[in-house]
Amino acid sequence: MGSPFKVLSPGLSEKCITKTLSHMNEQLINTLLGSFEGVRNKDVKQVQTMDMDVVVYKLLVALEDGFGKKLPEQNRKRHRYWYSVKPMTNMACDIGRLVSNTRDLETEEKRNTRFFKVGFHLLQAIATTEGWLEIKRGDNKRDKYKVRVQKGKEEEFLKFLEVVDTGEIDIPIYSRPQFERPFPFTRFYHEEAGALVRNINPEARRSFTMEECPKVFEVINKHMNIAYKINLDILDVYKQCQDDDIFTFANKDLDEEQLQGLERERDKVLELATMVGDRKFWEYMFYDNRGRLYSSSVYLSHAGCKLSKSLYLYEEGKPIGKDGWFWMLVHASNCYGYDKDSIDGRFDFAAGQLDQWVEIGKDPVKNKLWQQADSPFEFLAAAMEIYKAVASGDRYNFVSALPVAWDASCSGLQVLSALARDEESGALCNLTETEERGDYYLMIADHVWKECTYDLQSEKMFKKISKDLDRLEKEFYRAIKSGNKERIKAAKEATKEYHSTHKANIFEASKVFWGRPEMVKMRRKICKRPCMTYFYSCGAKTMSKAMYSDHAAEPEFKGLNSYFCFWLAKRIFEACEQLMPTPTSLMRLFIELGLNDYKEGKDFDIYAPYTNFHMIQYYRQDKTKQVDVMYRGKRIQPIVTIGKKATIDRSKVISATSPNVVHMLDSQIVAAMIMEADYTMSTIHDSFSSLAADAGKLYEDTRNVFVDLFDCEVLLALLEQKDAGQYMDDVKFGKLDLTEVYTNEHCFS
Repeated sequence: MGSPFKVLSPGLSEKCITKTLSHMNEQLINTLLGSFEGVRNKDVKQVQTMDMDVVVYKLLVALEDGFGKKLPEQNRKRHRYWYSVKPMTNMACDIGRLVSNTRDLETEEKRNTRFFKVGFHLLQAIATTEGWLEIKRGDNKRDKYKVRVQKGKEEEFLKFLEVVDTGEIDIPIYSRPQFERPFPFTRFYHEEAGALVRNINPEARRSFTMEECPKVFEVINKHMNIAYKINLDILDVYKQCQDDDIFTFANKDLDEEQLQGLERERDKVLELATMVGDRKFWEYMFYDNRGRLYSSSVYLSHAGCKLSKSLYLYEEGKPIGKDGWFWMLVHASNCYGYDKDSIDGRFDFAAGQLDQWVEIGKDPVKNKLWQQADSPFEFLAAAMEIYKAVASGDRYNFVSALPVAWDASCSGLQVLSALARDEESGALCNLTETEERGDYYLMIADHVWKECTYDLQSEKMFKKISKDLDRLEKEFYRAIKSGNKERIKAAKEATKEYHSTHKANIFEASKVFWGRPEMVKMRRKICKRPCMTYFYSCGAKTMSKAMYSDHAAEPEFKGLNSYFCFWLAKRIFEACEQLMPTPTSLMRLFIELGLNDYKEGKDFDIYAPYTNFHMIQYYRQDKTKQVDVMYRGKRIQPIVTIGKKATIDRSKVISATSPNVVHMLDSQIVAAMIMEADYTMSTIHDSFSSLAADAGKLYEDTRNVFVDLFDCEVLLALLEQKDAGQYMDDVKFGKLDLTEVYTNEHCFS
């Protein structure tokens, strides 16, 4: 048979395609190749005249089971979020890259266009030449399309989806473990790893050359040079314990969609780890537009989920040594959940639990106490390593390859406090010499919970309000599900009227809900995420949504609703604003700089102080279009993104400028650490890992790098770039001595 792909992409050889598809199973390859036999030039030309984004959207809805996409409820905002870019353009581009095996085109725009067309035609051929689907252009002026599964083809189509799902077509080659040492980046586009920086403005792309920013290339190349291996012993334990609640998620209150997502992630991690086996491997890396490093690997990644991270070992280990044994036990204590005490206190705690932890590491299948730890998978990896060291008879000479990790203490606040030399906020994020551990989250929580009240009489009122709000919320979602506009309108009006009439009671009920004893015990946990995101320009409304998403499914939060969340989120936001004046003033300064460029019609940009990374914001409002989709007898009308407007999105400038600057600065700490370390070290944003034997050096280096980076006038240098030195008067500078970081063991711990 002649190459069926010549029709779709001239210049791609059948040999190249077959080689690229070799990782798939034979059944999928034959299905892909066979599906192209009926494709003719006429069919391709006809398809090319269509609006590809819209057609691919409906193709992917039809193929949703095979590509891990579940058809959501009819909700425009959710459709726009889930289907605007990834399931349309990116999915087709990923398949196109997989087939073409080419990642060295001149510009990202050309790359995406070519890959999109190749990937789109693959989907088109798979879906239509076997007669599974019908794509039909509408007759009205809005150029709508319709797609449906042909009658009598449902069973055959579902069988094909099973083949696609097992073929892992949704994991591109560059997003998998690499069994050969990666070639270094020498220019913006890497032949195998793709772009050096993802989602970046074309203007900024031109500045990324080895001559203009050599450290940007040195940092990523050094990190890509780290070799890993899979912890096969712990992988074997996971396979034996796969029926436990911790793996089946029976201990979590999840809806069907959440459960499917976690199950898919678990299965892919274990499947890829099994595939890697005892081979050493590497990972491709890339930057985001702020300079933060990410792994290109999906599912199985050193920066992935906790299950994934627990399976990682460095390829080469070192004898632990006496100092390394100390840090190994501290690491195990952190993973267990005992991480608020001093470093020596954590070691003493682990030493007191050593016999029990050794028993866990000896037979974790029978002794499942590890599943009760705060980070059970990472704790088990540490416990098994401790057991092996003890069982060796000479724990200090035992060669360990386990990564031992340190985390920054609220890195966003640390960056802002260091910039402004603010002693008060610096003490709360452990930048000063203090006897007690600074705890910004608990300080805010204690302040907020002073407003919360609880007694038996008010509880009755709270239960009634909670019951009414729950009833109204359920009616609203039932109305949305029905699609009846009149019913939706009535549900909205009923909710609005109730809220207006009982506003004071809802306010009091919120106090009672959060004032209950079980909530008081968890106040720090509840406040942590909102407090953390405050320094990334997160408002009360967004905090409220995140809070509801985090806790609504937890049994302890029974009765939680959006009103209670917003009440608490607003109190937290006001407390952060009131109690953190200097960091807040810095955030507003960065926003003002962004708005200055916006008023001049320019995108805000700035160069990083260490690597000279060119961070440029590129925010445009979306162009959207409503499409009709007929699927399984149902009609949905989602709003999809079909492009970008020319104007800069002012709201995004306001919300994103400050967090982008903060993230750009914390990425410089990571970059400097990578270049400073003369030992094996990996990073995940504000977390740093090394071998236990090198953990003491890592402990010192993180502090040295932080002081060196912020010891110079970083803020002044940033403002000079924007000709905005006059804003220095708006910041209340303190007298924080950054060298106090050396004596605060909680700064990175």
